[in-house]
Amino acid sequence: MPSDRDALDQLVGSRHVVPSADLPSRLDEVFIRVGMRAGFNSVQEMISRSTLYPYFTFFLPTERKASILNRARTGTGSGLKVEIGLVANRFGASTPLRHCPACVEASAESFGRAIWRREQQLPGVSVCLMHRRPLHETELLQSRYGNRHQLVLPGQLAARPSTARASRLEIKFAALSTELLSAGTEGRNAAGHVRAYRRALSRLGWVRGATQFDWHRLRQALAEGVCGADSFPFRGRLDLTQAEAPAWVRAALGGRPSSVHPICHVALVDALFESVDLFLQDLGQVTVDSYEQRTALLVQREHEERLLRDQTLSCTEAARRLGLCTTTVSLRRKRLGLAVATRQRIGASEGIDELRRQLIRGVSVADAAFNARVSLSKAYRLLSVEPRLQASRAALRIEKRRQSYRSEWEQAKLQLPYGSCRDRRALAPAAYAWLRRNDQDWLLASLPPRMQHAVQERVNWAERDHALSQLVLPTIMTIRELTRPLRATRGEILRRIMSPGSWQHNQTKLPHLKSALDLHAESLEAFKIRAQYHRPAK
Repeated sequence: MPSDRDALDQLVGSRHVVPSADLPSRLDEVFIRVGMRAGFNSVQEMISRSTLYPYFTFFLPTERKASILNRARTGTGSGLKVEIGLVANRFGASTPLRHCPACVEASAESFGRAIWRREQQLPGVSVCLMHRRPLHETELLQSRYGNRHQLVLPGQLAARPSTARASRLEIKFAALSTELLSAGTEGRNAAGHVRAYRRALSRLGWVRGATQFDWHRLRQALAEGVCGADSFPFRGRLDLTQAEAPAWVRAALGGRPSSVHPICHVALVDALFESVDLFLQDLGQVTVDSYEQRTALLVQREHEERLLRDQTLSCTEAARRLGLCTTTVSLRRKRLGLAVATRQRIGASEGIDELRRQLIRGVSVADAAFNARVSLSKAYRLLSVEPRLQASRAALRIEKRRQSYRSEWEQAKLQLPYGSCRDRRALAPAAYAWLRRNDQDWLLASLPPRMQHAVQERVNWAERDHALSQLVLPTIMTIRELTRPLRATRGEILRRIMSPGSWQHNQTKLPHLKSALDLHAESLEAFKIRAQYHRPAK
């Protein structure tokens, strides 16, 4: 049985590579050694069928995906998780190894050795799809120097068995993640993913205008989906309790899906499509090639035009049937030359007054519309026609943020009452940055006083030059009175009255000292004569 380093050398051609459980590297070397024998015809096929790269790179741009796969094939794997975005999105860059005991027994009987199954290593997956059982987790601490090159098999290390039963939502999440893993590394561009999500929201009637969407309905669908399970480990990270859409939802629906973790995309696919297959079919509708698809598109356009020209339907009803917003239907009808009823202007009714009071107090738009018993569209119209109301809400949000960050900075001061500004900033970096930009006067007043360093007076070189030049003759007399004769050279005199380094750097500032040294320094002939008649002082 070879050692771990010998096995690494046989597998990847190096004894010093640190193996990664989820994102392996040097895959070209692996394919050369075992790829053909394992049944793979190319490195790309090996990556698609035996690694987690298809899952992590599906939503990335084409150039970034190609760069990551190239580094996985030829590089050492350093910085891969940072480039993919696993470190920045805070879902955890390192996950424990998981295995199903029943799958381990089956693989041992079939292959003679237990193997890891890649679909069981997907982030957030906690059940085995084949046996509907919870997976056992194995913490692989590769940060220690002693086991950085260790190759571990299922069951070799102690694992934490799960006693909970697999729920329906856990099984569904595992199935969706596995379907996304099996989709391959091709994927689509970011714009294609956003358009697919937008079309699904439009079909469900959750779109308002070109960029707005009904977050309350989407939040309810997400909460009832796979990420709403109590046992879901990333439920808090998704943060579905906010009144406004969290950042990851806005990024996925606003043109930056590559910055979102695949777990978030799995949650959106479940809420909007219910399966990865339907999501992939919708992605395929971006380009229409076949005769059947072109025919279906023509039929759909004829149906839309028929509904638009039907004057018995209001714009709101036509928008509901077409899955569009009312404004879009109104604009299309105007382009067709059809009469469109003028939208009723916002009046001073009791509901509008209450809505205005709610918005001034800083209540969210959705909650304010609900409390005032008016539609959400009317609430947004009120905001659009009253700039002062928008400005007051913006000022209120800034004030709330200011008070929040001030409180956070005060907490840092209480934790470190005698700490420096740098120490407090390490405890509350976001609060410091925001206050520095938006509330600088208050922040500077709350900072600890600067340490007052003693300021050394500048050297008066004229006085020093005069004083040092007066020490030359007494120093020469001291040297001559020594028991052992010593020559009073320039260097010996300087060593006794000042540091040689100071003389080297400042001799141009000491002209009198230089003249005294040139005049009184003892020559070699004078020293030889003095040494013959030297009589040490008693």
